[in-house]
Amino acid sequence: MTQADNFYPNINLQTLNVIKNLTRLVAYIDISWNSCLDSSGRPEPWMSANNRIVSIVDDDLATTNLFHEALSENIDSVNVVSFTDPVIALEHFSDNKDAYALVIADLRMPGLNGLELLKKVKTSNPNVRTILMSAYNFEEDILFLKYMEEGIIDSTIEKPVTMNRLYQRVREELDVN
Repeated sequence: MTQADNFYPNINLQTLNVIKNLTRLVAYIDISWNSCLDSSGRPEPWMSANNRIVSIVDDDLATTNLFHEALSENIDSVNVVSFTDPVIALEHFSDNKDAYALVIADLRMPGLNGLELLKKVKTSNPNVRTILMSAYNFEEDILFLKYMEEGIIDSTIEKPVTMNRLYQRVREELDVN
């Protein structure tokens, strides 16, 4: 008898898998919904016809929160979403790829690094602009150089970054679209 049998003695394995998938869906919705709340916990105006999605992906929660708030308050006509998990960020992108304008990703993240994430983004929608950010010197990384040459990475930001530099870079990338 498994642990699941103790909790669900009259449920077959197929039904149990549905329950597990629904649990993952609820967790995903909760994470996605939290990225749609303003600093006071109220829903942001979401997806008006003129707004495009700008996504911040960094495994450091303080960075994503800071960038989310700063861009939401200082860049017009965008909906900012932020993720600390690059896999969930990619799922959100896949579900909304036509609404995305820009993805900002940290280089070093567990599970899916920034280079891999941005390659998947550009493969799925080449019109999305991408920014790779890092505190590390990636200018000598062969894969980074290849992705820059192929247009997978549109620009970079070195950490630590000033808010004015972040705004400038984001506006530059949004103006390309």
